[in-house]
Amino acid sequence: AERVELRRALHSIAGSAGSFGLPEIGDAAHAAENFLESTSKLSAAQRVEFVRLLCELRRASEPPH
Repeated sequence: AERVELRRALHSIAGSAGSFGLPEIGDAAHAAENFLESTSKLSAAQRVEFVRLLCELRRASEPPH
């Protein structure tokens, strides 16, 4: 259930980012969504990769300094 909700949230973020002209955020959210879709149960290494993808999403959403 949480996994499905997370995928939906990432999908929404990707779509909204595209609508607002924020391709880096959209790409990062889409990459995380695709990663979740491609796995059924995350191994330890896959969890590390997923966290990395979420960090990319966070970095893309931060305002420039």
